[in-house]
Amino acid sequence: GAIDESIKFYERAMDIFSHHLPQHSTSVATVKRDLALSYGRKGHTDKAVELITESIEMNKQHLPENHPETAKSLVVYGFILCKKGDLNEAGVHLQSGLSILLKTLPTSQPTAVGKNTLHCCCSLYYFLLAQSYICSCQKQPCIGLDLLHCTGANWQTHNNT
Repeated sequence: GAIDESIKFYERAMDIFSHHLPQHSTSVATVKRDLALSYGRKGHTDKAVELITESIEMNKQHLPENHPETAKSLVVYGFILCKKGDLNEAGVHLQSGLSILLKTLPTSQPTAVGKNTLHCCCSLYYFLLAQSYICSCQKQPCIGLDLLHCTGANWQTHNNT
């Protein structure tokens, strides 16, 4: 299905990137993150963990501290750990990613569509994705995006600072 197709696409991208980009390229880290997410969704969590830890390490080495790309990889790592059943460790990574993403979201509405708006939407997407993973890991319903937490969860984020 669609997940198998995405795995083929990302593996092909990795093959191309390995021949044309430096191994420490953040583009390589992004493809590793997306490939890890696809493997995680497919249930191949060992392969997914290998790829996502490489992505996180690459981002930490080559991007500034608390960069949104690192946060996105942390969210994906949390999802994969959740799929493996390691809920406490999943929560640590999801919360870490959320904490970084919260800092990247603007406090006011954007006035024009541009690169910053796209970045904001992408950060918001991963923010909401992390919230969804937190809720599904805890097997709790998400209750309203304004509250941004799950009922009964041991670890929650509803801090809007």
